[in-house]
Amino acid sequence: MERSIINSSEHPNTHAGHALQMLADFSVATPSGTIQGKAGDYILKDNKGFVSVLKNNSFRRQYRIVRQ
Repeated sequence: MERSIINSSEHPNTHAGHALQMLADFSVATPSGTIQGKAGDYILKDNKGFVSVLKNNSFRRQYRIVRQ
């Protein structure tokens, strides 16, 4: 697993946060509850600290990897 720096596809010159593609099924504990993810999904953490989980195809539509 490598953490990647990402940009939004809509705002390509804006640093959107960090992403980590997971190799196995996982869960993430957040203040609002536990989020379940599958192998290949991404955990995203934006610049404000908000954590979310995106499926691989959704991630590739909305973001681009700037640097790994």
